[in-house]
Amino acid sequence: MYLIADNGNYKQGFHYWDGVQWRGLYNTTTTTGTITNLSCNEAILTPSVYTSGVTYTGIVTIPYVGGNTGSYAAQTIGPVNGLTLSLQAGNFELGGGNMVFSVSGTPTVSSPTPTSFSITVGGQSCTIQVGGGNLKVGEIIAVSYTIPKTQADLSSFNLNDYVTTNSLTPLPVIDGLQMSLVGATLNNYYLPKLYNFSGSTKTITYTLNELLAVQYEDGTEVSINNGSSISLGNGDVLWSSVTPDVMTLNLNFNNGSADRLYELKWWGMEIGSNRKIILTARRIF
Repeated sequence: MYLIADNGNYKQGFHYWDGVQWRGLYNTTTTTGTITNLSCNEAILTPSVYTSGVTYTGIVTIPYVGGNTGSYAAQTIGPVNGLTLSLQAGNFELGGGNMVFSVSGTPTVSSPTPTSFSITVGGQSCTIQVGGGNLKVGEIIAVSYTIPKTQADLSSFNLNDYVTTNSLTPLPVIDGLQMSLVGATLNNYYLPKLYNFSGSTKTITYTLNELLAVQYEDGTEVSINNGSSISLGNGDVLWSSVTPDVMTLNLNFNNGSADRLYELKWWGMEIGSNRKIILTARRIF
């Protein structure tokens, strides 16, 4: 029997009855599969972050174009930093589609430290870098922390250290740039920070607005060396006990193949004897 279109659990193509169930002889070509481009700079890891010593299971998706419907073989890549990629044999879509690798292992590093894999499939080769927080367009990551005032008000306070020490959800990372904050010289204030853990220098352009202070700031072609950071805002941001203070950063940079645009928010407020901070990152383009 030939099924002219996908129907429920059955794919288009020839089917036969084996005495128990219908089985498929699917309409796929035996031609060697080729593609014209593999977009490794658009590789997306899901979940987007990993933690050293904690078992990880996920997928990485890599877009391609120019597929000829031909077949590709199964392959295993790695381990690199304790992680291994696995690809099941299959066929390319006609035109464009996505290669989907499973990812598993126990990482030896934590995000935002990236992990790189060399990929060769369909006659194309490139290197993907994952773990640095690559988001799909429209995807949002958000985290929330409650910090005792006695710690948050110290000028030596560092949110990343606090998160690591207390084994909390990792800070948001987008393309190797990590959102964070540190203590200010005055109580009731904090200083937003953007750290670069991408492995290379990032050059960014941004605009910034703060709600309560009604402050505005912008930066054009600002370079952040790997392992370094920049402080954001014309002054420290208030931990208000009356209303949340929200700082919004619109951030643009080129990831090596295309421009990326993100909206980042720091939402902070004093609640009783604690400081509450919510950090969000959304990819716009």
